[in-house]
Amino acid sequence: MHFKINRKFLHNKLQLVTKAYSPSVILPILTGIKIECDDETLQLTCSDTNISILANISKNEENELKIYEKGGIILDIKYLLEIIRKVNEEYIELEIIDGSYIKIFTENIEYKINGIDIEEFPRIDFIEKGEEIKIKSSFIKEINDKTAFAIYENSIKPALSGINLIGKENKITAIATDSYRLSYKEIEAEVKNDFNLIIPVKSIKEIVSLIEKEEDINMIVNDKKLQIKIDDIIFETRLIDDVFPDVTKLLNSNFNHEIEIDVKKISSAIDRTLFIKKEGKSIINLDIKKDNVHIYTNNQEIGSYDENIPVRILKGEEIKISCNGKYLLDALKVFEVENIYLNINSNIKPIIIKSNSNDGLIQMVSPIKQ
Repeated sequence: MHFKINRKFLHNKLQLVTKAYSPSVILPILTGIKIECDDETLQLTCSDTNISILANISKNEENELKIYEKGGIILDIKYLLEIIRKVNEEYIELEIIDGSYIKIFTENIEYKINGIDIEEFPRIDFIEKGEEIKIKSSFIKEINDKTAFAIYENSIKPALSGINLIGKENKITAIATDSYRLSYKEIEAEVKNDFNLIIPVKSIKEIVSLIEKEEDINMIVNDKKLQIKIDDIIFETRLIDDVFPDVTKLLNSNFNHEIEIDVKKISSAIDRTLFIKKEGKSIINLDIKKDNVHIYTNNQEIGSYDENIPVRILKGEEIKISCNGKYLLDALKVFEVENIYLNINSNIKPIIIKSNSNDGLIQMVSPIKQ
């Protein structure tokens, strides 16, 4: 193997591909990146067995790739990135000089490092056939920004460590929950065949990091994996094999209480309470009256906080309810409107938060018994 390439281009591609790298992989070989080239294409592959990323780099004016000899090798990811980052020249060459011994060089600099035979890298079968789903890149970003925060990644329930993506009746819905709070985002989209899958939250975050512009993204899904292609990058992730809880009944209830409130005012008030904690939790109380909500909390060792904010009761009577203040604030922050609506059935039922902007966004926070 011997090729020459624009150094900055190679460095950028390595940074993208190595998003699949994890220092805690079980197989030591996966701390390496597979580099392989044929007459026309250079391939970079990295995997932690859950996420795999492949860059197919074809010759063009941007990368100025020149391939002198076909072949492949596995190199330690950390060493390679360090070398490419610190070699401050326009072009760089990689050449296997003896088995798995490789020379990385420019006109003035030369490294010689040990690699590993390419046959040692585990076979990664990037899926080629499956259900095709077209989705806008902006929606993937919204999933990350407006639902992913509700996940507890280390949950003992596998389903709750991912985002449930459902396609049905020309709608795509993303749902995330840690069982104490829930985030729901829905958009209208063309859905040819119904689907219901759970994507690991880490994978959603990595997909977002690959998106550089607004575009339609094609997903290919089978019963175990999801794959997307963005330019010359193929990103593939394992799906979570579990059943996500049905939350539709919680969100579609006929509520006894509906309260309209300024989202900035209530968010600011809650934020002022967060340092007052009980057993590590910021527990706040909402005493909703005819024309205001009394927000208060206290801790004998720290002190107390009280504030009144104007509200408008649209349905029901006065009610008191307590909840985790940080969870409620996280839920409020994702709304890009002036006013939101708190929908409540009782002080032992979840608070459902919506807006009137028809944005398909719903948040839920569970109450805390005092």
